[in-house]
Amino acid sequence: MAARKVDDDAIRVRTGTYSDSAYFIAMGDFNTFCGTETAFDTLLDQTNNGYFIDPLNL
Repeated sequence: MAARKVDDDAIRVRTGTYSDSAYFIAMGDFNTFCGTETAFDTLLDQTNNGYFIDPLNL
């Protein structure tokens, strides 16, 4: 799980450089098993630009 958190932090560094009006899609297997994982929370954290939206609200 710690490795996923490191990877998701790296993704957020990249998407954080996008403007607040940018749209993007990230696709792939993020290997998260539940919505309470720290790595998943990292992707959804809306305190900075580049956050992800879970369209299924899982």
